[in-house]
Amino acid sequence: MWASTEIPSPSLQGCGCSVPARESSVAERAAAIGPITSPLDAYWLLEPLVAGSPTELAHVTLLDGRCLWQRTRLIARGNRASVVVPLPRVLREAFASSCRYVILTHNHPSGWAMPSDADGELTDALNAACFDAGLVLLDHVILARGEFFSFREGTLWTIPS
Repeated sequence: MWASTEIPSPSLQGCGCSVPARESSVAERAAAIGPITSPLDAYWLLEPLVAGSPTELAHVTLLDGRCLWQRTRLIARGNRASVVVPLPRVLREAFASSCRYVILTHNHPSGWAMPSDADGELTDALNAACFDAGLVLLDHVILARGEFFSFREGTLWTIPS
């Protein structure tokens, strides 16, 4: 289901990804992408929500059984170097939407997507919480300027310009 990422052919080339977007426009982007099946899809869907932000922002994205986007919610705002993600809020959002598949994303304003130890600990804790709740954490994707890191793949990807 969560297919491997293939760079460099994003499905939304020329989408204006460097321009911040409102969360309501995520639905339009999701419709253009179709099923969210890779970390690259998550990057193209959500990067406009964090582009240019001077602080870390965490979003939860929920998918239905066919991996189609259902909703994305901002769940935490942090500072320039960190964000505290409330795990109960992630679970509440998933239950409220009746979705089983969860993707967590947050940005690194520094422009470098490599995860910190705290990012890894968060991923492990969220994965366990999702499992216990009958949910599936598809990925935790760190978004940065022109690159992203996928915990599911354990890989740093650079977006070709």
